[in-house]
Amino acid sequence: MEVVIRVVAWTNVDPWFRYHGLAIDQPLNSDFWRSQPEKIVGVTARYFTFTRTVDLESGKHYVIYGNSTTLKDGVWIAEIYINDKLVGRKNDIYRGNFLKVEFEVGKPPEYGEYVAPAIIGIAAPMIIGGVIAYNEVVK
Repeated sequence: MEVVIRVVAWTNVDPWFRYHGLAIDQPLNSDFWRSQPEKIVGVTARYFTFTRTVDLESGKHYVIYGNSTTLKDGVWIAEIYINDKLVGRKNDIYRGNFLKVEFEVGKPPEYGEYVAPAIIGIAAPMIIGGVIAYNEVVK
């Protein structure tokens, strides 16, 4: 199923450019910009936003966001949204202290799950219409 992952991160204190990394269902190393360059999704100062649409199987998943700052004590704040729903926030992102969120992707309905609502959706107006027609004829 398609899942939209959005990360927003910011700081009012750290003026330096930082690497931003994202891992989906995989670890994110504390030095990802060196050891996992494929996980780099941006380089910015002060503000970062990133959106990616991915196709995930039904079941449990996780996303990890981090950046390369060594500063601590609430310098970077980050939020992760899954399908526009906020699923996690952390107020102290720094090297090795990343934001990890877990979420579950629902399974698509099976064929049989569509049948009952479809029958009810069609049958109800037919029954009501039949009752109205019968009442008109009987009068």
